[in-house]
Amino acid sequence: FACTGCYLGEEANKIPPLPLAAVLQQLERIRDWTGPKGNVQITDGEVTLRPLDELLAVLRRCHELELIPMLMTHGDSLRRRDGLLERLCVEGGLTEISIHIDITMRGRVGYKHVTREEDLEPLRDEFAAMLRRVRRETGSAIRAATTMTVTRENLAGVAHVARWSALNRD
Repeated sequence: FACTGCYLGEEANKIPPLPLAAVLQQLERIRDWTGPKGNVQITDGEVTLRPLDELLAVLRRCHELELIPMLMTHGDSLRRRDGLLERLCVEGGLTEISIHIDITMRGRVGYKHVTREEDLEPLRDEFAAMLRRVRRETGSAIRAATTMTVTRENLAGVAHVARWSALNRD
């Protein structure tokens, strides 16, 4: 899985993730800077590749520190691991998620060689349905955002994604 529009260099995939203790220390520094109700983006290349117990510990620590975590993901782990989003919401208290979807990403299950943003609409629909189902089944108030990298190759598709987003603003 690779994002061809990624700003990270070749060394990014060779750097091991920070140990959990170091991540928790970062959260404390962020809390010192932002104060209560500060927003924090939880990302790590692809944060959902971390062991689930570590990810849950990060989310719980955010809540203990009165931080508002937003999980930043490409979302494929949510598609491949049944119940992952539910557990993040119920056990980790996740209430905000951002799912990155665009044609610059290569290797996504079922969408390996798309060339138009319009071709990703079924994927966006899949995530919207997943979020609605998780809200309904868990009572979670999870809110979602979507991000995309805009390049010359997909600039024409931005309007389509904006229209899709407006139709799925719930």
